[in-house]
Amino acid sequence: MPAYPSISERVRAMVADSLAILAMMFLAAMLFEQFEAASDIWRISALVFIAVVYDPLCTSAFGATAGHAYVGIRVRRDAAIGGNIPLHLAFLRYLVKLALGAFSLLTVSRHPKGKALHDMVAGSLVVYAHQKP
Repeated sequence: MPAYPSISERVRAMVADSLAILAMMFLAAMLFEQFEAASDIWRISALVFIAVVYDPLCTSAFGATAGHAYVGIRVRRDAAIGGNIPLHLAFLRYLVKLALGAFSLLTVSRHPKGKALHDMVAGSLVVYAHQKP
């Protein structure tokens, strides 16, 4: 039976991703400082875009965010076809993860495949980067 990432590994990935998001927001703010004519709506839109799109886009396109890659884990489809999850499911997964917060991780230690609630909703599975689902 394959081993699945622990809660602590998944939390480490989430902390790393939070730091990556803050760094991207900081860089975006610095970039906007170069353009004094940039309206507040563009500044706010850029920050919201980073906060909302980073995780689902990286998860769908690459199978991992920067935090996942740092920890050595990937998000895959939990189905016979495997591969990365589609963008709409990556958004659904992220929204459930945001809505439930740490509560979503309570099922990881009890689920046979180490699934969090947001993984169950999206049909995803978190595995080690070198492992197939």
